[in-house]
Amino acid sequence: AAFLLPIISNLIEYYSNELHDKLDPPSPLCLILSSTRELTLQTEREARKFAYQTAVILCTL
Repeated sequence: AAFLLPIISNLIEYYSNELHDKLDPPSPLCLILSSTRELTLQTEREARKFAYQTAVILCTL
């Protein structure tokens, strides 16, 4: 899941620099598609590790 690190890094920078308008409704900033449920769950698990104690919110569908 090496692609997760730059994504999460950019999201952390986005939130820390307050570039986003806090009055806007929440919206997805990144979408990751997976071919299988197992790969989706594995990707989510790794993303949660990398995003632990940050402002990044994850959602798996």
